[in-house]
Amino acid sequence: STHMVPVLKKIEGAKCEELIINQGWPEQIPIENQQLYVKLYSYIKSTKAAVSMSFDKAKSGGKKKKGQPAADKVIENCAIFVALEYPELQKKVLELMNNANWEDNKIDAAYKVQVRELIKEKKQASLALGFGSFIEKEALTEGKDIALQMTMSFNEL
Repeated sequence: STHMVPVLKKIEGAKCEELIINQGWPEQIPIENQQLYVKLYSYIKSTKAAVSMSFDKAKSGGKKKKGQPAADKVIENCAIFVALEYPELQKKVLELMNNANWEDNKIDAAYKVQVRELIKEKKQASLALGFGSFIEKEALTEGKDIALQMTMSFNEL
């Protein structure tokens, strides 16, 4: 669609014709970059879904009391924060997981004991273990090396 032409012109290195009809077919991404682009695409897709859901929740205004008419809210601003690194707690979990034994993208469960020993506060330990199980699932689908990255493999959207 034509609204993408101005966006493509701003992207450094993107080839863009004046009319979209003259654009032609996209070129094949080199194989060594495909994992990065797949991860970038899934990140953008999940961020878009989260923003959409939050937008819908904000429009509805939360829980209503009985008999109260629903007022239409106009959303004027939306802020999206992107961190290039994990918070310290999650970095510690990633370091422990990196040093643990892995077999076929499956981790030895002994790292969970180490997390509990390292993080004494019960709530923080449960958050850390939840993050660890998220990384375990990602390792099964994406691979160990991608799941255990300490920073994002891309830094611009």
